[in-house]
Amino acid sequence: MPQLELTAVILAAGRSTRFGDRHKALPEPYGAGLLAKAAGIFAVLGLKNVLVVTGYRAEEVTAEATRLGLSAVHNANFDQGMFSSAWTGLSAARGAALLLPVDAALVSPWAVLALIALWRSLTSSEQERAIVLPVHQGRTGHPPLLGPEVIKKVLSGRDNLRSALAEGWPADWSERFSQGWSPLAPPRQGPIRFLELADAGVLTDIDTPADHQAALDRPVSPAPWPSPSELWALLEMVGPGWRVQEHSLTVARGALRLGLALERVSSPGEVDPVKGFLGGVIHDVDRLQKKHQIQGQRRLLSVGWPDLAWIVGQHKDLDWPPEPGSPEKLSVLHGAMAVYLADKYALESDLVSLEERFGFKIDSFANPKARSKALARLENARRVASWLQDKLGQDPQQVVSLRSTHELETLADELARGVGR
Repeated sequence: MPQLELTAVILAAGRSTRFGDRHKALPEPYGAGLLAKAAGIFAVLGLKNVLVVTGYRAEEVTAEATRLGLSAVHNANFDQGMFSSAWTGLSAARGAALLLPVDAALVSPWAVLALIALWRSLTSSEQERAIVLPVHQGRTGHPPLLGPEVIKKVLSGRDNLRSALAEGWPADWSERFSQGWSPLAPPRQGPIRFLELADAGVLTDIDTPADHQAALDRPVSPAPWPSPSELWALLEMVGPGWRVQEHSLTVARGALRLGLALERVSSPGEVDPVKGFLGGVIHDVDRLQKKHQIQGQRRLLSVGWPDLAWIVGQHKDLDWPPEPGSPEKLSVLHGAMAVYLADKYALESDLVSLEERFGFKIDSFANPKARSKALARLENARRVASWLQDKLGQDPQQVVSLRSTHELETLADELARGVGR
């Protein structure tokens, strides 16, 4: 079943009156470059439908949007307040919409991804009626994610976004929401969700240069490892295609199985099989790009996951043998090894031997340099496999092929059923 479209709407129509004679959406020396910051969030997440609402100094803001590869729509009534810009943007949005004021452009990409992942986890009916709101320490912030049915309700006549969203809510929810707070007992099911996030950036409101500097100085501390659903949402948005999705799940399963086997023969804390699974899910996120392992590493660094980024950067050519280190460092290294080797045993979604995996490439290279490089990669894979076989007392190829009882195997099955062709 095709995914419901999602549009990011950036509100950049205001006068920036408290920013002096500068426009905060525009790049220096005319402002703070917040439009580029907002665009960067959606670019790193692979979200392609991005719309900018212009108003004051529309020609300059439109030119900046065009430079960033974004579409723009003009709000002729921008002086009537932010709701008029929200109305303009939502009117032009396709499918569901993320509504991000340019004032909140320093929210973290991982926080936005968490909202999208939660929305994608809902049933198709719930996605249509969704209101997913970011929360930090009990306070609601930006960007809200609104389903198409909610957007229709917002556009039908209310002149205040909060009032429109809270229509029909229980009285205690409505009262707290009107004051900027989430309910005391947020719902855990259904289309209305309040997602508590560690990112204070969801509450950021940059009105003055001092606000901007304070936001830049604020430490950003994402969860060190994402959830599988967040990575799957990222993979779907970047969109390398269903074949890459199937291959990624094959590698994720294989890395998980290798990690579980290695965990049984290792010291406590040195192996975390989940890290290999996560690396497998996202290792080919930029497969359609040249040097895709480097591009994927950069993308994940930008989102805020350096250890996962390193695993992805290593999946094509693993630095081997490993250097000794702390258990935490070793767990990342072992995760990288599991992803690397599982990838070498996977020819698209089929499990094969190393010789089969590399053989057709080696035979197809007429260029001696390219052939030599492929042979070197095969030899490195053999060294890693030999090290692991000595450690496990078992052929790693056999380990990769045997289903485990881990719950992530079931999750991989569920994700595979949703892969569209």
